[in-house]
Amino acid sequence: MGGVRTGGSRAISRPSTSLGRSPTPGPRRRPAALVVLLLGKDDDRSGTAMVVRLNAKGDQARVVSIPRDTMVPRPRRGAAPPAAIAMFNSAFSTGGAACAVATVEQLSGIRIDHFAQIDFNGFRDVVDRLGGIDVTLPEAIDDDRSGLRLPAGSAELNGTQALIFVRTRYGIGDGGDLNRIKNQQLFMRALSEKIVNENWLASPRKTFELADVMTKSVVTDTGIGRSRNWPISRASSPR
Repeated sequence: MGGVRTGGSRAISRPSTSLGRSPTPGPRRRPAALVVLLLGKDDDRSGTAMVVRLNAKGDQARVVSIPRDTMVPRPRRGAAPPAAIAMFNSAFSTGGAACAVATVEQLSGIRIDHFAQIDFNGFRDVVDRLGGIDVTLPEAIDDDRSGLRLPAGSAELNGTQALIFVRTRYGIGDGGDLNRIKNQQLFMRALSEKIVNENWLASPRKTFELADVMTKSVVTDTGIGRSRNWPISRASSPR
């Protein structure tokens, strides 16, 4: 497994972990849909989990979030002990990404092709590099615990505000985790639109600028960079 240098490096992904599977031999086939588990790491725990299904072209995605407090059976992975019932986010803290992937597969019956893990502090840096993200809020947020106060309607979030926004739950609705998930999905949609509308993946220069920030905080499995319907892989080489 190769590492990635930061600073002068222009690598797109930071492969450091394997899902422990051997590649399937045989003739090359047309790209199929790609299923990726996105994990948001917060103090060695998985604070966010999204299953993303990308179509064969890599230009459309469907996302399902998994509440971190969901009670699930946790399979054994490596030295991590199994559990008949445990909170979902314990899979990552106990057995790392491989255990989180196995738990999702057991829970959903869906094979996970790859995973990508982003450190929340790195998430803040990515948002700042993009120049902030515009979101449209269906209701005002007034969270005394985090200090986040945003009016209903349009708001531009910098990196620090965005990080609080995707973490907060107490200042919206009934304070439940489903409200946090709604915020996270709303933000990811706005983030995707920003990247597309400003041609961050169509411009080699912008792609490498964004990748330079992401490689400092994003960990993927070793094969994700070879998946042609993974958007950053398709835009990784200057034309």
